[in-house]
Amino acid sequence: MPKGGKTFLGLTVLLALVCLTFIVQIEKGDIHLTMDQWHVGSNDFIFRYLTHLGDGLAFVVVVLALAAMRMSMRITVSFAAAGVAVLLIIAFLKGVFFAGVARPWGYFEEGMLRIIPDLEQHTSRSFPSGHTTAAFALYGLMAFWINKRGWSVALFVLAFGVGYSRMYLNQHFLVDVFAGSLLGGLIAWGIHALFFTRVKKQRWNKPIF
Repeated sequence: MPKGGKTFLGLTVLLALVCLTFIVQIEKGDIHLTMDQWHVGSNDFIFRYLTHLGDGLAFVVVVLALAAMRMSMRITVSFAAAGVAVLLIIAFLKGVFFAGVARPWGYFEEGMLRIIPDLEQHTSRSFPSGHTTAAFALYGLMAFWINKRGWSVALFVLAFGVGYSRMYLNQHFLVDVFAGSLLGGLIAWGIHALFFTRVKKQRWNKPIF
């Protein structure tokens, strides 16, 4: 495994273990209410926009940029495949297995959570966090590709920031972000293994266009 990917996944597993320590001991609602007290007005602005780095659109931007830079088909298609994998897996899990799992705004009574003005709040399909899954898949795959420990740490911090933003904005519980980070890391590892280890044909080293 490339050192960049190993660093990113190592940090992801470490984060998951820390999260799991709290998840198994404290009720998810209590964890969330405690975290909801850790807010500063200026951070509302920061996390409102940071969270979009886990949108599906982030994959589209990266794939188009890679294609425009005439990167190899192996690299470009791997990021596109990761985006599709996230979309399908999250849609399946939320639509089939966890459709009834309430988000914070559907879990708590009115008035228990702070309100961030002009922010749409959803109430269902909380598990797992799609934005967190996308962030860890996208930036994890970047860490595998760039293969520099410093970059891997920076990309992990970025993915972590997206995950934290989902809790800060009262869109998800810690357990949702915990699952999303592991799922996203697994997708990054699987896509890299497929395209950079299994796929051997030389034509994949040529640009798409």
